[in-house]
Amino acid sequence: MNERQYRGNLVDPYRENPAALGDDPSFDNIEHTIDRERALQSRRWNYTYVVSGSVVGGQTIAYDMNIEQGTDFKGKVMMGRAYSYTDAATTSFPWPGATDFAMSGLMVNITDSNAGRSLTSGFVPFECMMSPGYGIGLYQPLQWPYFLYRNSKLRFDIRNTDNSTRTHSFSILLNGFKLSPAN
Repeated sequence: MNERQYRGNLVDPYRENPAALGDDPSFDNIEHTIDRERALQSRRWNYTYVVSGSVVGGQTIAYDMNIEQGTDFKGKVMMGRAYSYTDAATTSFPWPGATDFAMSGLMVNITDSNAGRSLTSGFVPFECMMSPGYGIGLYQPLQWPYFLYRNSKLRFDIRNTDNSTRTHSFSILLNGFKLSPAN
C-alpha cells in the first residue's frame, strides 16, 4: 500500500494524468466531465454568424458573412428563412390555398472568398438549402461541416427572379464553433 491509499485517499489516475481522460468522457465522476468540458471550451466554443437582407424583384445582391480576425470557425449547420411583405401569392404547397410567403423565385449562390471556392453549383433555389418559410414547422437544418479561416468572408449572392417589384427578405444563420488560435 502506498501512503495515499493508507490514508483513505485513493489515487485518481485522471487527476494525476489529465491526458488519460482523452476524448472518451468518463461519467464515473461528474467533476471529471466538467473539467473535460471546460478544457474543451477553452479551445472551442459554440457561435452563430448571421446575415440578413432584402432583394427587390429582378435583382441580385451580394451579402458577406465576415469571420472575425481573432479565431477560425468550423461550421456545423446552416439555417435560413425567407419572407415577403408584399403581394403574397396563393399556392398549392404545402396545402391548397396556402400563402407563399417568399420562396417563389429566391435563389442563392455561396462562395468562400478566402479560398476562392464556389460552394454551390451556381444559383440554387433557396428552399432547397434553407427552411421553406411557410411557418408550419417543416424544418431540418442543413449540415454544413465547413472550415473557415479567420478574416475570411462567406459570400451569399441572393437573386430574386420575380419579375414584379415583390421584395423578399431573408436571414441565414451559420452555427458552429469558434476555434482558439494555436499557442
